Amino acid sequence: MIFTDTRKISFVHPGLPNGCISPNILTEADLEEFPGMAGTGFIARRGDRLYYITARHCLTKDHKTDIGVLAARLHIPFRLEGRTVTTSDYVQFEHALSLKHDSEDLPGELIDLLVLLISKPVKEKDRKHLLFRAVKLPPTGQWLDGFFEQSLVQESISDGRGPKFTVIGYPKYGTSSEISYPEKSGDSLEVKTQAAKFHGYLAEGFCPDRFKLTGVTWEHDLNGFSGSPVFVAFNNEHGPQYGLAGMLVTGGNGMAQFIKISVITQALK
Repeated sequence: MIFTDTRKISFVHPGLPNGCISPNILTEADLEEFPGMAGTGFIARRGDRLYYITARHCLTKDHKTDIGVLAARLHIPFRLEGRTVTTSDYVQFEHALSLKHDSEDLPGELIDLLVLLISKPVKEKDRKHLLFRAVKLPPTGQWLDGFFEQSLVQESISDGRGPKFTVIGYPKYGTSSEISYPEKSGDSLEVKTQAAKFHGYLAEGFCPDRFKLTGVTWEHDLNGFSGSPVFVAFNNEHGPQYGLAGMLVTGGNGMAQFIKISVITQALK
């Protein structure tokens, strides 16, 4: 584990901020009663501004699609426990932010990232709850790029064992997450969620917008982890401190790739 002084770092958490995550519950037109799970997303904050962040491909792989229309079908509850009865129980979005790229190594026109600006909830208790759940966004995200370039980090990567990172989300396989549809009229739809986490070790990514994790500890298919937050742990006299390092987009065969936090913060400009 890398030792650093986190007293001056405003965006770290004293424990893993796993309350920020949510399964992407997505409906289709004319099939609103039969939603499905489509990867993971997470709530993030910068000051009092709240965002919902996920991988774009969780909603669509078509770069020409109006992502705002699809975002309107995304049902993210304020609370992951209890009942949701009306639309007032779900987060509402003001607009969607996408980011274009100019890399020949990436497909299409857009980076596989979707940032949704969360509308201010009507109820103050819901706003405070989202702020409590949210992971803190760094001012620029350039810290991770600088961290990657440190000589000690480069040496550990060259030795095949870079610093350890943690991913937490809702995989499709390996947990008890499921949606139980009503068998008869009047029954309630039930969504069961069980999060899972895994570790991996930092390595050079295949594309300029991302880093890679090797030695991934999740034994099942990584399907469903797309859009999950990726955290790095720092250590000080108070124990481990966690900072947001990025968002997972692809994985398999013991490896995973995540969008850098500097790319995510760039989308907010």
